[in-house]
Amino acid sequence: MINTLIFISVANRWLNLLPFFSIFSKGISPCGSFWDHVVGYYKASLERPDKVLFLKYEDLKKDPKNVVKKLAKFIGNPFTEEEESDGSVEKIIELCGFETLHKVNKVSSDQVYFRKGAVGDSGSYLTTEMIQTMDKITKEKFDGLSISFEA
Repeated sequence: MINTLIFISVANRWLNLLPFFSIFSKGISPCGSFWDHVVGYYKASLERPDKVLFLKYEDLKKDPKNVVKKLAKFIGNPFTEEEESDGSVEKIIELCGFETLHKVNKVSSDQVYFRKGAVGDSGSYLTTEMIQTMDKITKEKFDGLSISFEA
């Protein structure tokens, strides 16, 4: 969620997030409410699990190997036993990992595309009140669903 708020910069200087946060937390954006999109994709993943895969960054950070295997299977290219035993999954995780992508970005661009990549880093960018607002909206919007964003 936080990436939508933070990736607003002009000449690599972050703008004051308060006006953007206010609009975002009311569900106003060119593409509609973030929370409504999450709920829609979550429900679609339950109705059509062969067509919609619902992944959470928190799960990817907690268990990258199983999430990458799940993704590979979903797109129709599951890992073979040999690939699993020869370290191919781990190599892909390393090549697509935050550390590698962050280094590539520094070489190829002056723009900032990545933050720390840490779950729960919102406190570095948002006030306690903003975080509480996000948590309240998230709890309300996801009530009755098995969606959580705990680390």
